[in-house]
Amino acid sequence: LDDRFSAAIGFTEVANSYYVKFAFKDLENGKWSVRRQKEKDADVLVVDLQLPSQEPIEDRRVEPGRIYTYQLFRFDGTASSQPIAVTIPHDVVVNPKGQAKQSVDFKTQLLGAKRLFLLNEALISTLGSGLIIDVEEIVSENGEINTFPANATAANGLPGLGGGKLEIRAKRLSGTLNISMRGQNGGRGLKGSEGLPGGVGAKGKDLTTQDPMLESLCYYSMQRWPPVMENWIKTHPARGGRGKQGDVGFQGYPGLPGGDTGSLNVAISDLTKAKLKVTFNAGSGGAGGGGGDPGPGGPGGPGGSLPVPDGLCPAAPEGEVGPKGASYGPEGPKGLSGNAGTYELNKKAAKVVCVFNFPNTTIRYEPCVISF
Repeated sequence: LDDRFSAAIGFTEVANSYYVKFAFKDLENGKWSVRRQKEKDADVLVVDLQLPSQEPIEDRRVEPGRIYTYQLFRFDGTASSQPIAVTIPHDVVVNPKGQAKQSVDFKTQLLGAKRLFLLNEALISTLGSGLIIDVEEIVSENGEINTFPANATAANGLPGLGGGKLEIRAKRLSGTLNISMRGQNGGRGLKGSEGLPGGVGAKGKDLTTQDPMLESLCYYSMQRWPPVMENWIKTHPARGGRGKQGDVGFQGYPGLPGGDTGSLNVAISDLTKAKLKVTFNAGSGGAGGGGGDPGPGGPGGPGGSLPVPDGLCPAAPEGEVGPKGASYGPEGPKGLSGNAGTYELNKKAAKVVCVFNFPNTTIRYEPCVISF
């Protein structure tokens, strides 16, 4: 009787809403029963039925991803068919109103999924890691699949990442789906180096003759009388020269290049109830790094020699430190933008519109029916 009892999977438009429907062929009239076993659980009665029956015979108490084994029995308990194993499919639902962010094992969730639901403008972002979506149907409420969020930018000193490879295969698309192939913007260039320090100031004048004023300065400075000390430091005839001015800071490093858009392959057989928009945006180059700090002023020159025996007068003071460089270095140049990736869409995608947006080019709209 195996060919007279069969089971098939039915589904509704609601995500993860599946059921098993049974068909009977050439069975004699009378009482029959269908029983099931869920994996290792004990078997349970699905339905007692009286043939012939005009009502559909279904099992709606099933869970996505589970395996159920069904068997037909006569009313006296005699098995009348071989067991039929049925695997209930599962759907992947992305709903931003129901969860804060997507699970990190999203790729694992997609394995074996029958349908993908993007509800309430849900977003999937691959972050350049590559993604293959292979399902029977995609249901999208103005959802988006992108390689990077808008304005995603690499860290300073790092180039933008490319969008990677995105493949979307499905028998049907229902609703509006937006695909955004973006490269990550390049990071800002590193800051330029500090300017070179100024040179050492000139050595102070060597005094070779005794000077009454110098002796007076020596006396009061040895007494550490503050007003005289301050004046002595500023006006000492043998004081060293002022240090030289530091150099201008070095130019900042160039900005880092933006990432490529990545490559896209879409194969959707039925687009009669769909609207698909594909946008390509290469990552822009990063801003140049800031100019380096002005170089520090050079140290003051050493004081000159004094014609006074050691210990009778403090050594002549050094000159003051020179001024910093005149300015910061110039900003580095902007980085290069990323390049266009490749794309290929099925030839039936006449309703699909592509938007190409690359630096130094005019934005253009055209059907995505050409491969390059």
